Amino acid sequence: MKKTAFICDESYFWHNAGDGALFEPPGKYLQGGGSVESPESKRRFKNLLEKSGLLAELEQTKPEAATPLQLQYFHTKRHIDNVRELSNGAGGDCGDSAVVSPGSYEIALLSAGGAISAVKTVVENPEIDTAYALTRPPGHHAEADRGLSFCIFNNAVIAAKVAKIELGIEKILILDWDAHHGNGIEDAFYEDDSVLYISIHQRD
Repeated sequence: MKKTAFICDESYFWHNAGDGALFEPPGKYLQGGGSVESPESKRRFKNLLEKSGLLAELEQTKPEAATPLQLQYFHTKRHIDNVRELSNGAGGDCGDSAVVSPGSYEIALLSAGGAISAVKTVVENPEIDTAYALTRPPGHHAEADRGLSFCIFNNAVIAAKVAKIELGIEKILILDWDAHHGNGIEDAFYEDDSVLYISIHQRD
């Protein structure tokens, strides 16, 4: 019987996505209290897996960080360098509501690497049938030259590019189940017939 791999790393919970009311900073009549892209719901999910005993049934796999070359399969060098500089300094926004805090660059590399690790584990390990990567920061909004809506690097796009370029996968399906449309993924593969992108999201 084949197994499911589970990819996660404690540092995912350490990325600081900012503090405010949705996309607005705290102040005046807006109370702070953390970002809507909070680590707590993801940490709780992992805690429940462990408490239920299900985590022990999964093949736990440590992610490896994506390389700058792998990021450049989709992202521009300007965007990558900007994220690195913000992360090494006081932080800032790398696009539109995509907060980079000190140390976020390395965590974002590991988040993209978690998606890559999930793909590689399934492709290269005959004993693994499926993989679940519990990562953050998220990715499906990030565009080639900027972050967007909490997404710094586009994890799904980078993993799909690695599958095509490094693993020789010829046909890929990306099913995006989220409240919002994954514009970054659509942009990446809009003219690529080898990748079918399906987004299931709320009506805007």
